[in-house]
Amino acid sequence: MEQWENNYYISAIAGSTNGSSLVVMSKGTPYTQQSYKVSESFPYKWINKKWKEGFHVTSMTTAGSRWGVVMSRNSGYTEQVVNTILNS
Repeated sequence: MEQWENNYYISAIAGSTNGSSLVVMSKGTPYTQQSYKVSESFPYKWINKKWKEGFHVTSMTTAGSRWGVVMSRNSGYTEQVVNTILNS
């Protein structure tokens, strides 16, 4: 949150199996606003809500059993779809 106030935006995220995560924030992105969600299940409903508000998925990761999703306004994307693929 503090870095958003300094005009940095999330440009990459990564997670590990032990639940730790890494967030890279950068200046010079086209983004004008961001929102993120961390949840135990894939946040389809939240993503759909944010799409309706003009956001697009710009980064996504897993960390342990959690999903992390970052969505941004002014990403340059015009349309998106997301889907999870389960290994069997």
